[in-house]
Order: sequence, then structure tokens, then C-alpha cells
Amino acid sequence: KVNGESIYGTEAFKTTMQWSDGVKPAKKNASFMADYSIAKMVVPKKDTAYVECFFTQKNRDLYCTVPSYRDKLTLKNISIKPTTKISLLGSGKIIPSKKEGVNLILDLSVMKPTDVSASGIFVIKFSDALN
Repeated sequence: KVNGESIYGTEAFKTTMQWSDGVKPAKKNASFMADYSIAKMVVPKKDTAYVECFFTQKNRDLYCTVPSYRDKLTLKNISIKPTTKISLLGSGKIIPSKKEGVNLILDLSVMKPTDVSASGIFVIKFSDALN
């Protein structure tokens, strides 16, 4: 329920997910959804890339679904309006950010464990971020 706004009535953002650095796992040309485990794709690995976050959009709002807590998240090659409000969906807690070249650094250390669901998944909302 808390993150429903980032799912229902949304569409895929131009970049649907962000991978960490490392070698991406090979995609098999098997049947639809064969060997597809999102739970495995989001687990950090030492030498292999993993999915750091997923993106959806609704109107001019951008949503970033993060599968597990970390104190900082670097969104690569992302462009949002300077007036965009960045907050934790469901709480309204403002997330500090800074631009670093083409990247946007989110300071997630302002969040407390009680701000995140028991699953560890949370969503960052970028209000009025897109043109």
C-alpha cells in the first residue's frame, strides 16, 4: 500500500533499471520469464553487476524503487529539474541530494529503519522532476 503510487497507473521510465558496476549477467534467449528471478538480480555480488534500483514515472513524477537500504545512492546519468522535491514515498521525509557531473547523489542516511518496510524495499519520489 505504501509504495502503490509508484506502481499503479505508472509507466516505465526511459531507463527502467540501474545496474551497479561489474559484468552484467548474460541474458538467456529462453521462453518468457524462464530463469528470471528479480530476487537474485538485486543481491549485491562481488564481481557481477546487480540491479541497484528500478524506475517508473507518472505524469511529471519519477519513482525510484530501491530493493534494500544503503546510506547513499548514486543515480547515474539522470537529469531532473533543479526545483524537484525528493522524498521518501509514504513518509514525506525529504531526501538531500547533490549533483555530481551527470550523476545525482542521494543521501539516504536521513532515513531510519522504521521508515523502510519490513521487506527493506522503499521508494524515492521525485515530484515534478520531468518535463
